Amino acid sequence: MRYRVTVLTGVLVAFLTACGGDSGGSTGPTEGLLEIIVATTGADLDPDGYVLSVDNGAHQPLPTNGADTVASLSPGTHTVTLTGVASNCVPGGKNPRSVDIAAASTTTLRLDVACSALLAAISVGATTTGDDVDPDGYDVTIDGGTPQPLTINGSVLISGLTPGGHEIGLSGVADNCVIDGPNPRTVAAPSGRTATAAFSVSCSPLPLAAPGYDIAFSGLDSVVGNTEVYLLSADGTTLTNLTNNPSGDIGAAWSPDGHTIAFCSRRTGTTQVYVMNPDGSGQTQLTSGPFSCSPSWSPDGTKIAFSRATGSFTEQIFLMNPDGSALTQLTSFPGGAAGPVWSPDGTRMAFTGGGSFETDIYVMNADGSDVTRLTTSPGIDVVSAWSPDGTKIAFNSDRSGNESRHMYVMNADGTAVAQLTFGTDPALGPVWSPDGSKIGFTTGARAYMMNPDGTERVRLTASWQLVGSPAWRP
Repeated sequence: MRYRVTVLTGVLVAFLTACGGDSGGSTGPTEGLLEIIVATTGADLDPDGYVLSVDNGAHQPLPTNGADTVASLSPGTHTVTLTGVASNCVPGGKNPRSVDIAAASTTTLRLDVACSALLAAISVGATTTGDDVDPDGYDVTIDGGTPQPLTINGSVLISGLTPGGHEIGLSGVADNCVIDGPNPRTVAAPSGRTATAAFSVSCSPLPLAAPGYDIAFSGLDSVVGNTEVYLLSADGTTLTNLTNNPSGDIGAAWSPDGHTIAFCSRRTGTTQVYVMNPDGSGQTQLTSGPFSCSPSWSPDGTKIAFSRATGSFTEQIFLMNPDGSALTQLTSFPGGAAGPVWSPDGTRMAFTGGGSFETDIYVMNADGSDVTRLTTSPGIDVVSAWSPDGTKIAFNSDRSGNESRHMYVMNADGTAVAQLTFGTDPALGPVWSPDGSKIGFTTGARAYMMNPDGTERVRLTASWQLVGSPAWRP
């Protein structure tokens, strides 16, 4: 629609002057008129019109389509600026632009504006309930396009969509989880607004798997409220409480022959290293004095390496015989050294070095010499296990940046770091099975195992407050 509004005041005054209305004579009009014609095309036109200013002067409203006149402009070149244009509309030509005004005449300036349909957006959300929820989240696709990640209880905004119906699909859902309602589903996205697509996912408990070897682990006894060491049979059918001590027992490390378990206990008031038989009998204290824990057997079974407090907030690595004799300090590492792990050939140890909030993984000779740093990422890296063939080192790290610690593997020289677990739940471990075919770990208060590349995750224990990693019997 086009309409025309003419402001005549200036013209009338000029006409009277030219006809001798002034007794002193006339020299003719000295001002001209500027007529603005606005033509807006397209879809979703700007609903409140525009704003015009001349020479950065006072603002004057303009209609979306129509005409208006600016009066009393002196002859010469003036600058016209159009503002107040909606984000989906674009003025044609230059803006600002120059216009020449002639005296005693009307100059017409046409301003074209093209508008496109307002884009839409869809907020896709997921709510996940049940047991053994998908640990690495889902993928969202719209109209079969590129997948976008979606956490199991979160949302993602997909913007820049044309208004109308769009097909939203959820994929990457674990086999034990079911999406309620249609998938994919069509969602209507109104012009200039955000629609919502809410997916509900319910998960069922995964069946337990047999670990293939006996595994020892420490867990929180919900009845008495302290940690104990347990043994799960190789077929996954029998769970045995091995320690049963009210002070709290943690950790489990098998001797190479599978006949002895080293663990840590506070039963004397300070955490110390103990050993016991696989049935829980013969529990014997090996260390005394300052805090001592994280026992690790040498591959030949002749030594136990462990962490021992040497100050208020520091630990160092010590070595002893399996009966607790011949105590030897191996490290005097700045910031502390803890968690020793033997290489399969017994020639080296990996350990965690550094302070409380910044640790890295190092290796050294079995006598404590030739220390080499393997990781350099900011944050916490904690060594966990050496692969049975000696080519890989598994560790735990918060380097992913989501405040959850996850599992990684790298070559024994620190190269080719690969992340194995993802999601919001921390995953602790990992440790290799004796044949190297599986990696065991703890997440969501349960023990799991998976392939060394992180695939085919299966659950080993029911709901249980595990502390630390499961340890396979050699």
